[in-house]
Amino acid sequence: MKILIQITTPILLAILLVFSVSSSIIGINKTASSIKVTFRELFNTNHRNKIIRSNYADSITTNNISNVLGTSHSKYSNLILEDVKTIEPKLIPAPLLVPSSGIAGHKDFLYIPGSHEGIDIWTSNNGWGKDGDRFKGNPVYAACSGIVVRVYKPNEEIEIVCDPIDIAYKDIVPSLQVKILYSHMGHPLTHEAFHKFYIGKRVTRGEYVGNQGNVSSFAPQNRIVHLHFGVYDMSVGGIPPALNPDAYIGVPTNIVGQFFVANPEDK
Repeated sequence: MKILIQITTPILLAILLVFSVSSSIIGINKTASSIKVTFRELFNTNHRNKIIRSNYADSITTNNISNVLGTSHSKYSNLILEDVKTIEPKLIPAPLLVPSSGIAGHKDFLYIPGSHEGIDIWTSNNGWGKDGDRFKGNPVYAACSGIVVRVYKPNEEIEIVCDPIDIAYKDIVPSLQVKILYSHMGHPLTHEAFHKFYIGKRVTRGEYVGNQGNVSSFAPQNRIVHLHFGVYDMSVGGIPPALNPDAYIGVPTNIVGQFFVANPEDK
């Protein structure tokens, strides 16, 4: 008993100290909520894998335990898919292709530096897929020629290191050495992959990659059929920083309603 007290006393004191410091910084209510969520996550093994089905899209409804598709927003009580006025694309000369057709359907799914490091291209503005399919959406094409360096099945994402971009674009884009990221290309219930890519595969610009999907290891409850497209700077050391894709594909990535038209015709 004495040994048990000697072991538990420092732990309890440490917890009390952490609680006190946290409360002074973020407040008692948020601290208590965080502790509650932590214990729920530790002892409820089924919570993370719970899948909720809906007519359109189910958002994260738990407090501060998940992010919607990797954004920094901690809570969505309901993701309301409003009617979005379509804005026709203004394509300008760019080194990469627009990877998929669709629409930027919600402000929190645009390129947001440090928060949502890419652009989500939805098949439709109501969250559905192609021809009313709940899970499978528009075709996806290779934005550049390059080599597949990573395939992550839980999120059905693909990373491609592009061939060096032509030096003619040096004053248009921040880096001529980039990799691109495609995410959510799969079915969340059957675990079917909507692509057949593998590490080491050589990809040709404009090549058919697969289809948009709505599998997500970040937000398993989300049911928006879309493609997350990201561009990363490979010219620097360490973890490649995200770049705004707009200069690379010639289409704005920060306008709700922006319509994307895939342009694989020059493949």
